Amino acid sequence: MLGRSMVLVALLLSLPSAAQQKDQKELRVPNGFLSSQQFVELPEERQRAYVMGYVDGIRESVMFGVDGAKVGALHECLGGMKASQIAAIITKYLREHPEKWHWDAKLTADNALLNVCPGLQQMFRSATH
Repeated sequence: MLGRSMVLVALLLSLPSAAQQKDQKELRVPNGFLSSQQFVELPEERQRAYVMGYVDGIRESVMFGVDGAKVGALHECLGGMKASQIAAIITKYLREHPEKWHWDAKLTADNALLNVCPGLQQMFRSATH
């Protein structure tokens, strides 16, 4: 029974995902769980938990067809950082940009990390030009 389950999992993982089949320009990311203001107001422990899920989600996104080079660059940039440090980076960015508090927390987290990861920032610039 376990062997059949493993074969099924392998088959499912080998199928192209919907994200791989869509043109990147058509990809919509629905609203997230938190606004940026809600993130800022969370206790530090909950901010760390949110950040762990956020970063794990980005790392796992490769399974759904996201550019592995960009995920790798982010992983390299964040290598050795603890969740508390990443949360502090995001919180600092939000405190400096209250005009973005109505944005989804994931979007301001993206911006905050792009600011501290110059290699990743360069990859995004070259992809849009």
